[in-house]
Amino acid sequence: MKKFTKLFLSCALVSAMAVTAAASAFAAAPSEATYAITGDLTGTYTTSSNDITSLKVGTTDVELEANSQVTFIVYKEGADTTELKAEDVLGIDQGTTVQPENKGLKANGVEETEGVATNYIVKVGYTPKGGDFTVAEGKFTVGKAATPAYIVGDADADDDITIGDAQTVAAYLVMTEADKELHPLGAGYDADLDGDPTIGDAQSVAAYLVMTPANQAQSPIGKAPAAN
Repeated sequence: MKKFTKLFLSCALVSAMAVTAAASAFAAAPSEATYAITGDLTGTYTTSSNDITSLKVGTTDVELEANSQVTFIVYKEGADTTELKAEDVLGIDQGTTVQPENKGLKANGVEETEGVATNYIVKVGYTPKGGDFTVAEGKFTVGKAATPAYIVGDADADDDITIGDAQTVAAYLVMTEADKELHPLGAGYDADLDGDPTIGDAQSVAAYLVMTPANQAQSPIGKAPAAN
C-alpha cells in the first residue's frame, strides 16, 4: 500500500471533478460484464450497472478515523493525474466509507472495444483509525487484447516455438518449387526479420531456444509481429 500526501489526490480530484461532471450524462450502459479489481484494493466493476461493489482494502473492511472523508477516483492507466481529461476519468466520489456510493461514476460506463484491453486505476484516499492519510490502489482490465494471427518464428504454425520450427524452415529450403507450394511455411517463419525464408530463420530459432528467459523476453521471436 502506498502513502502519499493529501495534496496528491486532491489535485487530481480538483482537475477531474469538472470534466467528469460534464461527461456524466451519456447513453445507456454497455451490455453486462464484470471485472475483478486487484491490487491493494479488491472488488468488482460491472459494466451494465456501471458500479463498483465489494470494494475493500485487501480483503478486509478498514476502520476509519472518526469524521474523516474518503476520496475515490477511477481513471485510465497512463493518464496524467495532474491534468485529467474527461475521456480518461470513469468516476470520482467522496463519502465516509471505503465502498463508494458510485454516484460519481459516468452514466455511460466503460465501452469495450473488440481486440483491445484497457486498464483502469482505482484509488481510494482515506485515514485509518489512529493512522496517517493513505492512498490504496487497485486495477481492473476491460476487454481482451486480440490474439495475434501468428507469432514470430512459428514456421510450422503450431502456435509455439520449438526446434520443429527450425527444422521446418530447413526442410522448406531444400524443397522443389512444386513442393513449396504444397507445403508453405507458416506466416511466422521470418525469425530473423529479413523478409525472406533463409537458413538464418532456422538459426535464429535454434539460438532462441537456448537463450535465458531474460534474453528470450527481449527477442521478437515468440511474440506477435510489430506493427508496421
